[in-house]
Amino acid sequence: MWRKSAVAVKHFSVWVLLVSLISAAAFSMGGRLIIANLTHFKAEIEQELAQYGITGVSLDSIQGSWRGLHPLLKIKGASLSIPGRSQALSISELDLSVKLFPSLISADLKLASFHTRIEKLVLVHDAEGKWWLNDIPLSAQTADSSNTLDIHALFSRLPDAVSVDIGQLLLRDQLSDVDYMIQASSLNSQRHDEKLALSLQLGLPDSLGQRFKLLLTGNAERQQVYVEARELNLVRWLQLAGFRDLPIRQALFSLNSWMELERYQLTRALNEASLNRVYLNQPAANSSPARIIKASIIQSIEHREKHWRFDSLLKNVNLDGQRMDGFRSQIYVQPHQSPLMWIDRVKVEDLLELFAPMIESETLKQRLVSLQPRATIHDLVAQLDEEDLARSLLSLKFSGLKSKPHESFPGVNNLDGQLLYENRNAHLRLDSSALSVDFGNLLRDPLQADKFAASLQLSSNEKGLIL
Repeated sequence: MWRKSAVAVKHFSVWVLLVSLISAAAFSMGGRLIIANLTHFKAEIEQELAQYGITGVSLDSIQGSWRGLHPLLKIKGASLSIPGRSQALSISELDLSVKLFPSLISADLKLASFHTRIEKLVLVHDAEGKWWLNDIPLSAQTADSSNTLDIHALFSRLPDAVSVDIGQLLLRDQLSDVDYMIQASSLNSQRHDEKLALSLQLGLPDSLGQRFKLLLTGNAERQQVYVEARELNLVRWLQLAGFRDLPIRQALFSLNSWMELERYQLTRALNEASLNRVYLNQPAANSSPARIIKASIIQSIEHREKHWRFDSLLKNVNLDGQRMDGFRSQIYVQPHQSPLMWIDRVKVEDLLELFAPMIESETLKQRLVSLQPRATIHDLVAQLDEEDLARSLLSLKFSGLKSKPHESFPGVNNLDGQLLYENRNAHLRLDSSALSVDFGNLLRDPLQADKFAASLQLSSNEKGLIL
């Protein structure tokens, strides 16, 4: 009996609230008198608004008006609760559009849309790599916790249409001790049944890039995400992601990305990216001008049962105005194992042209200049063991190896072979046709060989090297 009475009081309070809003919109004085008498139903009204995550509302802060056939609630000084968080997001003013007839018929508050403008938000990346929004944790607070922000749960509580304008978003990176001011941003969502469509646009400062847009669609189980970014400062974004000691000091990055997610965990992605004005870090003693690199990348990513696979195509590579060959690569990442990488084909001279300025040893650098090695590497497979490099894996084939004679090194022309190094054992096989070997001043002419084959086995143990 008591339960039925409580439900009746609740429905009556909502009905009185709606009628008062209509009256407030049509007859200002009469509406205010009715609203003034709603204090008897304050708890029930607060409960109705709390269904949408709106808390901290006082009756004095509610005003009514009209938009077409929809009554409008204008609420000041409210807060928006976040699912899974004890903190709430303070909002100075809310505009709520009420579904008039469904609310009157059901005696339950039905909201059609939610609009607010937030003058300033503070997004912090702290020294531990965690993210906070106005002191609200956005990421899990412990390593074994799955208490990450549930985006779908957040927007499923709100009305079908949500529009949020953000005047200023202060992005504070405590790791780098740098602040970024992002202005004129917006967040919009549309919900139909269990499907959510969410869009986010950021007005980036010049220090971060030109434009960033994100579109998300899907339900609680499966989602699709599209990201468009233009002329991002790649170094700054990588630093925000927690990366340090980067091999590049400047780069502009543009991206189009299509992603598939399951319960907001990435399962598949297709990326089209371009790199422009990439400057590599060079040793402090190197006085040569910085190299300018441009490139385009097409990449697919798959994630299944903790296994990651990255397939990439690097093309349109340009170094200081000189075009270079691209290549295909695959990277496999498995739990408790070092990443396994494969590259289909790459030229040694291109690698030296790109990375030689980063070599700190002047002796090695001069030796490479004198030898002038040239070759094509095929089917390069590498798996580096960071804890013990001697236990790493390296396998490759090479063809057309050329080098000039230098000191005790003879010059070669048209040398083919393959190398396998695995767990402290190396095997080198040479098999060439029309090979020539140049001993410099030792012999007048290079030695010619119609056919050359050799095999070299090298292993190491506690006693030393075995050849």
